[in-house]
Amino acid sequence: MAMERGEGRQEGEFIKLIKQVKKKIEKSIPEERCADMLEEDIAVIGKIYDIIKNSI
Repeated sequence: MAMERGEGRQEGEFIKLIKQVKKKIEKSIPEERCADMLEEDIAVIGKIYDIIKNSI
């Protein structure tokens, strides 16, 4: 049960990150600046950017 809660929390944090990145894309903020603002790895942000831009 504790493992499931931890996984759920991690999934929730990732969903929040995706929503934040989407808002940055809508404001035309570059990947590098977004990664810096959110204090995340540029590779992770880059993948999220690609997925969001391909789905628009």
